[in-house]
Amino acid sequence: MNQSSEKFKILGNVGFPNPIESFEVKKTQTWGLDLARAIQSEWYYNLGGGCRFYTQREQFLERRAYANGLQSMGKYKDSLGTNGDLSYLNLSKKPITIIPKLRDIVVNGMANRGYSVKANATDKVSQKEREDYRKQIEDDRLGMDIAIKAKEQLGVELTSMPIDKIPQTKEEQQLHLQLEYKPSYELSTELAIEAVMNDNDYNNIVDRMIKKDLVEIGVACVKTRTVPNRGIMIEYVYPEYKIQSYTDDPYYRDCVYHGEHKRVAISDILIENPWINTPENEDLKERLMFSGGAWDEHFGIPTNERIKGYTNVLYFTYKTTRERFNKIKEKATGEKVVSPADPFFDESKIAKKDFKRVSKVEEILFEGIYVLGADILLKWDVAENMARPKSNKQKVCDQYIMVAPNKEKGYIDSLVARMMSIDDLFQITELKAQQMIQRMMPDGY
Repeated sequence: MNQSSEKFKILGNVGFPNPIESFEVKKTQTWGLDLARAIQSEWYYNLGGGCRFYTQREQFLERRAYANGLQSMGKYKDSLGTNGDLSYLNLSKKPITIIPKLRDIVVNGMANRGYSVKANATDKVSQKEREDYRKQIEDDRLGMDIAIKAKEQLGVELTSMPIDKIPQTKEEQQLHLQLEYKPSYELSTELAIEAVMNDNDYNNIVDRMIKKDLVEIGVACVKTRTVPNRGIMIEYVYPEYKIQSYTDDPYYRDCVYHGEHKRVAISDILIENPWINTPENEDLKERLMFSGGAWDEHFGIPTNERIKGYTNVLYFTYKTTRERFNKIKEKATGEKVVSPADPFFDESKIAKKDFKRVSKVEEILFEGIYVLGADILLKWDVAENMARPKSNKQKVCDQYIMVAPNKEKGYIDSLVARMMSIDDLFQITELKAQQMIQRMMPDGY
């Protein structure tokens, strides 16, 4: 293990690289490696015997244990022994708790609340079509008497819909617009969203796990991404292994980076990254082989959680900006042609003023894969197929979607967390009653 400890390093007080550097600098492997080292230092540097990642993980796992009625009874029995002697105590080994029952009631109540996907277009063209349809219905309602006489005497339809379906009042008109009016593009959007959810078993698996996390831990997270040949993927993320930059927003919308800690087989890493097997990267391969065992020794991972042949990998995203340049050429006919331009394109150096240089700044996401403890950056590239809101093409949507309703100054509260202290009082009271009953009974001699 001496050899592995020499190649295992988690440095503290590592600063983040300059965020105002140009995009050309940010996309280099050196800048991405500096960012990964800073994230590792912030979450995994164990100053004073503990690190931020495992402290949060232990807190969440303790809440899950209480939610399942599996908390340890040792801390209760230690307070009941006589001068620390527990040899004569014959008490219950399993807790008597109602938290699992209450948890299931709340989660089932949340899961049984039905919902339907509603898509409403907000662009100007769709709004104008909706307004024209509303005015048409209103004209039919106001001129219904004339339309009825024209139908009876002349046999002519003056309304846009059958007379018996025309709303009679203004309230019915508003209700008709909400329930009956549905353009094809809104309907197709709703069907597409439902198809994506069904393909990912969102309603059957992911949705229930999210609600369970909100009740037990107080925070829930999913990851959305687009995979070639598979489409849109919605993946559940365990909050115990999720990291992100600090924020006070309960929806984590202003986080600069997000990450997910995973235990990955070393063989899979070598298959996906064959460049590590080259002779010039022999040192990286050696560090990778020792990283898993050295990590377990460094953080004192329990023996039952250690798996040989595995290492710890951080999958993370980083939000930044990129300036994109285009040149506009105007032809003699007045036609304008827009084409990508070099960042250093200078229109002033061109004799003919046929070209014009324009640019726009947009948000982008970098994707990185970093082997923790081994200081190996496996991937650092601009994310492909980035999702953007339709209302603002310069913004980018994060891959990780999180919510923590009861988040305050970094502390995440939950229903189970508020019940833990009351449950501890119940356990101690019950064990004390058992102890008193045993002392009152004859000892048999």
